[in-house]
Amino acid sequence: KAAKLRGSLAYLLLKLGFTDEAAFQIDKALDCADNENDRYTLRQTKAMVLWKQGKIDEAIEELEKLLEQYEHTNVYATLGFLYIEKGDMQKALDFNLKAMDYNSSNAIILDNLGSTYIKLGEYDKANEIYQNVMKLKPVFPEAYYNYAHVLEHTGDLEKALYMVRHALSLRFWNVSTVTREEVEAYQKELEAKVESQNADTRESN
Repeated sequence: KAAKLRGSLAYLLLKLGFTDEAAFQIDKALDCADNENDRYTLRQTKAMVLWKQGKIDEAIEELEKLLEQYEHTNVYATLGFLYIEKGDMQKALDFNLKAMDYNSSNAIILDNLGSTYIKLGEYDKANEIYQNVMKLKPVFPEAYYNYAHVLEHTGDLEKALYMVRHALSLRFWNVSTVTREEVEAYQKELEAKVESQNADTRESN
């Protein structure tokens, strides 16, 4: 019980940006956890803490080991975006396709795959994925921010701007893979493009 409570506290601290305190709590939780299932969940949080401490290789290694013993949607979802963060796009693609085979109705897993396709410049495939992501009505900003990039690429600037504004209406955490500042900067960029497109339309009329 104590281990679970500490684990929950560690994750909350991490979400709120108190990484050092989260690291202390998660290590204490792992020390006193005697239930294997509890340990699996705690190790996922430990990997997130390592990522936020800038130890991405250790975070990836922790989750790769965990996945061998414990196949779970959350492990696939977290490891999938860590491969993207690491910049190993081929590995990210292979893994996120495998993750989608495991659970094709999880918005984070699908967003990871869509994001991988965007980074590889495969916008048609990304667009297909985001059609499915949007049906799931995700509550995290990354999905709408990433989809906006796809829409911009296809020329639908108005809809891209709508997606970015929706992303900004959602809650950002310390564990979000995109910051509010990045999304706001992208919103300004899109607004300028829409303005310029509208000006061109007025001139041609």
